[in-house]
Amino acid sequence: MNPRVRQFAYVRNNADFPEGPTYRNDFTRPERYSDHDAPAIYVKLPVEVTSRTRVNASAVALNRATGRYNGTITVTNTGSTALTGPVYVFFTLPTGVTLPDFPTSGGRPYATVNLPGGLAPGATSAAVAVSFADPTNARISYTTKCYDVNF
Repeated sequence: MNPRVRQFAYVRNNADFPEGPTYRNDFTRPERYSDHDAPAIYVKLPVEVTSRTRVNASAVALNRATGRYNGTITVTNTGSTALTGPVYVFFTLPTGVTLPDFPTSGGRPYATVNLPGGLAPGATSAAVAVSFADPTNARISYTTKCYDVNF
């Protein structure tokens, strides 16, 4: 979580409320519930950049030894501003198809596309290998959503 922390501060909540008879010793009032100031962090959240990117997928080929369909993806910046990355590409897959080597969030697998020097408008990222498990051997198709995290 540390890389996502933008700022740390203390919330000075108790100094705003007078100690007078309205608030003192009345446990049904939350205004002066503690004499401690609460810590707060401000976190950088991902920004969806699906409309400013294009995910380019290579053809997939079956590896008979592993039973997996292997290919690559790249991300092209179709927007007018640079992406700082990393870019996370989330996959929505057909029933039965998985990306077993990728982490998931909310039940959806995602690939991390690192952009060491950022990604200028019109530029394309380095390739990221993908390996689909498809026990039904159906045609593999998917949709993606992209998120740029460092902003």
